[in-house]
Amino acid sequence: MDGSFQQRTNCWRGVIYLADGEAVGGDSQYFYMGSYSFEPQISALRARLQVTAFIKGAIAVFGAPIPSFTLEVVGSVTGNIATATGSVVGMPGVRMQLQLVKRSNRVFTEGEFEETVKRVEDETNITYDVRPFEDLQQQAVAWYLGSLIFKSSVSSLNTTKAVALLVDTRFVSTPQLDGFLEKLKARDLRIEVRLSPMTDAKG
Repeated sequence: MDGSFQQRTNCWRGVIYLADGEAVGGDSQYFYMGSYSFEPQISALRARLQVTAFIKGAIAVFGAPIPSFTLEVVGSVTGNIATATGSVVGMPGVRMQLQLVKRSNRVFTEGEFEETVKRVEDETNITYDVRPFEDLQQQAVAWYLGSLIFKSSVSSLNTTKAVALLVDTRFVSTPQLDGFLEKLKARDLRIEVRLSPMTDAKG
């Protein structure tokens, strides 16, 4: 079940990453974070997501201007498509139909990220060179930013250093990733995704 999925309901477009029971994702107004379970014997999917706006005046898919809400998701999986119903906790009668289409089976683990990325740290900065991920730089950056958001939700991020993620032209940002960055900056983390020429990777 693990992988990256695109939510493609007409009125709501977003991306969510599922791995090892944790769920992280976002759309143009909100980011999602929570947990999920999958029962392969009956192809049943369940998830609980905390959905939080990263822009002022965000309008939820059900039409309400709400800064955050909890979404309970129950559905089934057939092939690469999960069809589910989302219910908003504390708002009886508010439901939405979801269709999640798997984009990739590849979801990074912390060990794989640490083994592949090139990390340099000095007294004031931490730099992660993400370019060794090549065509998977977007997914690697998404995993890293999502992991930071998850960690910051349960405890403060224990660093005062500026963080830079080096990418090349194969990296394409998305509104979801921009939202992750803004959320982390709002939590006083100095972080940026920095475009760096591919030639630098050979040095």
